[in-house]
Amino acid sequence: MKTTINPQLGLLDSLMPSAPGNDFLEKLERSLDWRPIEEALQAMYPALTGCPIRSAGSWWPIG
Repeated sequence: MKTTINPQLGLLDSLMPSAPGNDFLEKLERSLDWRPIEEALQAMYPALTGCPIRSAGSWWPIG
């Protein structure tokens, strides 16, 4: 693994495939009409930003 301390690549670095590009995601972005999906999700989660408001107390139920 190449790090700032050790700039040399290791054996596994040469055997692992390189990270894929964003080609698939960019094609998906161009081909899908996201408005119906956004509207369906908006009905389930009406907040515009952040997480939903929780009642005073713990964030998640304990137990």
